[in-house]
Amino acid sequence: MLAAGFLCVLAFVKVAFTGTGPIDRRALHLLALTGAIGAGGGSLAPLLAAKPHLNTTHVLLPATCFCLSLAADRQLRAGRLTRPFPRPAMRRLSPMPYAAVLATAGLLLSSAAGHTADLLAVAIGSVTVTLLVATRQLIALRDNARLLDDLDARQRELAHQAGNDALTGLANRTVLAREITEALAGDPSGVSVALIDLDDFKAINDDLGHAVGDELLVAVAGTIRAQLPPGSLVARQGGDEYALLLPGDATRTLAAIASQLRRSVHAGGHELVVESSIGLAPARPGDTTDELLRRADVAMYEAKGLGKGRQVTYTAEMDQRTAPSRVPA
Repeated sequence: MLAAGFLCVLAFVKVAFTGTGPIDRRALHLLALTGAIGAGGGSLAPLLAAKPHLNTTHVLLPATCFCLSLAADRQLRAGRLTRPFPRPAMRRLSPMPYAAVLATAGLLLSSAAGHTADLLAVAIGSVTVTLLVATRQLIALRDNARLLDDLDARQRELAHQAGNDALTGLANRTVLAREITEALAGDPSGVSVALIDLDDFKAINDDLGHAVGDELLVAVAGTIRAQLPPGSLVARQGGDEYALLLPGDATRTLAAIASQLRRSVHAGGHELVVESSIGLAPARPGDTTDELLRRADVAMYEAKGLGKGRQVTYTAEMDQRTAPSRVPA
């Protein structure tokens, strides 16, 4: 009986340390109950040795086997699930393995209490060493969990840096190209790409300094993001140019963005009225990401050629007019 209880405790500790990814939580609880019943029955045996009519084996052994069978059945049913197991929000050290160690230590001391002093001393020494090892392991596991959390945070930070502009926090060109490609792979109708270029941004940089220019870029990014409908994406193309992936009525969204920028943007202690040149390119069946961005770029430079604060939608005739001539910002 003691051997069965000890094996149950070892099995539970082993399973508990494998993590809770593919293991059903209720099955783990039933397995813990199995070990507790076995260890509890073993600890009662020395106390009832003088009373054979109170033998608990006939009650506890079937209960142990029954709980073990329930745990196996529960795990078998859980293993048939096809949905992925969610990643736990945080790593927490399970106290159950250490509770099992304490139960085993108590069982050992209880068994040795009725024997010689030498045996009791050996049992106490064994329990002390076991507790010291368990404590050291607990400290190591806590340190490892902290290191893994730091590693996860660093990986998330690197992933964010790889896909986002360092200054504005917007998506970068890599993310934009991927999202446009995915949008074109579905139904391209109702999908548009727009490029927004700030007029006279170089003059702001020269007159007020690059720090104010950077703050203006961040403020404009926030203004654009606030006007976007669900399912949209804004990215920084570089410099003072922004790219937008827009569903639905893109013309209305772009008009709202331009209107909001004209109401003045606060940057570096200055209230700046920002004009922007906007080029819009609606997607068509068979378009590629590069072609759609090229057409939006052509439309944007067509808008800059017409003056400040203009919005132009791409047409095929623009390719001939805009070919090598570009209007400076």
